[in-house]
Amino acid sequence: MIFATASIGVTMMIDIVRNNGITALEILILTLFTVAFSWIAIPFWNAVIGFVLTLIRRDPLSLGPALVLGRESRSGGSRTALVMPVRNEDPSRVTAGLRTMMRSLSKTGQAEQFD
Repeated sequence: MIFATASIGVTMMIDIVRNNGITALEILILTLFTVAFSWIAIPFWNAVIGFVLTLIRRDPLSLGPALVLGRESRSGGSRTALVMPVRNEDPSRVTAGLRTMMRSLSKTGQAEQFD
């Protein structure tokens, strides 16, 4: 996929450059374009593949079905800390926001997983 994408891009660039003949400078430009375009094609296809794997809910490392965690399958071994930075803010407003967040987590049934 990467080679095909880069080949199409380089072929189109050659068509643009060769109108009046190809000079040494244009060969240098084509060489640099080939490297740069290939460099861009790699993350493009990486993102496309990742997007497709996300859509079909596959684990990108094993290509098996993604693990779906429910309430009963979540282990109690790990916890997540809720941290709120406070700078030049009203502490009562920040505390109220933290309480609201904890109430929301309690409604999901997962509040015990957070500190």
